[in-house]
Amino acid sequence: MRKTLAIAALAGITIFSSLIASTGQADAQFRRWGPALGLGIAATVVTGAVIANSGPYVVEGPRCLRVRQYDSWGNYMGRTTVCNYY
Repeated sequence: MRKTLAIAALAGITIFSSLIASTGQADAQFRRWGPALGLGIAATVVTGAVIANSGPYVVEGPRCLRVRQYDSWGNYMGRTTVCNYY
């Protein structure tokens, strides 16, 4: 979940920064981008803090995994599914 949000945030920032870089005229005059850039960085910091401070993603129900199974002499017998119910 967090990885998906991080990827989405990175994609949004990339698209937004490309729009800032590509829009406007090609002159060397000062256009007062400072406040907009500052607000964008502040919004990114706040969004990152909210994502970082959100609680863990909890899945209700069984958690199953495949584990190796050995006999009493240590011979490998195969894999089996073990589920923990919470």
